[in-house]
Order: sequence, then C-alpha cells, then structure tokens
Amino acid sequence: PTSPHSTHTHIMDPLGGPDILPRLRAIFFAIFHPVEGPRVIFQVPDDIFVGTKHSTEPRSRRSLNRDFSAISEYIIPKGPLCGRLVTCYTKPQSNSSKPSAPLKVLGYPTMIELVDRYQRNHFIFNLCFVFDQDADTNAYEPIVRKCARVLRTLEEESSFLSCLDNLPRLYGIVEQLYEDLNSYYETFIAVPEESAPHLDTPLPSMSLLDVDDLSDYITRASVPASREG
Repeated sequence: PTSPHSTHTHIMDPLGGPDILPRLRAIFFAIFHPVEGPRVIFQVPDDIFVGTKHSTEPRSRRSLNRDFSAISEYIIPKGPLCGRLVTCYTKPQSNSSKPSAPLKVLGYPTMIELVDRYQRNHFIFNLCFVFDQDADTNAYEPIVRKCARVLRTLEEESSFLSCLDNLPRLYGIVEQLYEDLNSYYETFIAVPEESAPHLDTPLPSMSLLDVDDLSDYITRASVPASREG
C-alpha cells in the first residue's frame, strides 16, 4: 500500500528489453559528508565498492571489489561538474590477486546551495548507475537525469535525502530501481509529494551527524525488517 502522502513517479518507459538496454550491475547513492568527504551511502548490491562501512560482504569477497576513492572526485566533483552527466570507470584494487573487470559508472552529480540548511552551505549527492565497461548507456542517460531531478526536488522541498529518518525509504527506492530496471525495464517509484509543511524544528541531517553514528544509521536502514533482531 502507498502512503497517502506519496505519489508514484514513472521513472522510465519500457524501451525494448535486454536488446536495447544494458544490464545494470549496480546502483549506488553517494553524498559529500562535511567531515569524511565523498562517501557511498547505499549500494545495491553491496559488493561493488570496498570502504563502505555497512557492507555485509565477507572479507574473502571484498578483495574483488573496487576502490571508491579512486573515482570519488568524479562521483562527488567540484561545483563546475555538478548538474552534468558524468561517466567514469572503476579500477580493481591494486592488491587483488584476482583483479575484477573495470565497470562504467554513469551519474548526474547535483549540488543544492542553501546557507541555512547545510553545514557547508551546500549538499552534493549523486545517484549512480553501474554497467559493464563496454555497455552502450545512451538509453540510460535521460533516466539518470530524471532521477537526479526528482531527488533534487524532494531534497529542496522536504530534506528527503539529507534527513536521517528517511534513510530506510531512500534505501528502498535505490533497491527497487535496481530490481525493476533489470527485470522489467521500467519502474514506478512511490515518493513523497514535492510540497511539505514548514517545520519549525530542524530535521536530523546526515550531513551534520558524526561519521560513526552515520554508519550505524546506514546499517540499520539497509537491513530489511525481516532480518532484524
């Protein structure tokens, strides 16, 4: 069931299935944290990057993962690159005995500047789509742009991305995008309505939270209720 305060957003139309759309290897959501810098908040599945503290992957498999820090400057870039499509490629870990193949990452880094809301007067995020290195991702470019526009509006209107209370919902959106686009080549996402009532009390923001506490929030948000306790 859908919350009465939600609306379904049609992210993409079916475009012909696997003959036209490349298979998604992963989707991840990253932000610029004012203390820790660029970091991955969620990745679905959770075995693409090392260095994400909430990963549940065994250590034996993490040696095959990629190092996020090697591409972080392109995922969460300086201001001039924000608001543009950015494509970059991962590299396997240099100490890996079984190097993993490079992957292609397509994102649309977005900066929101609000002096009274954020610790550094701005909030930078990027919802990134990951493909095989040689994948033709032209059909995904409008999808990446649209996702960025929708998320930007939600953050501007209701602090949806930076509010800690929304982390489980945000993880659910990322997970549904990944599963629907790979299975059905289209998706409908239930997101909060763009308008929100004015709040006199500031919402708890992930951009202001201590790094270790933020990791705990992320871990709890990315574990389905059926696995808890």
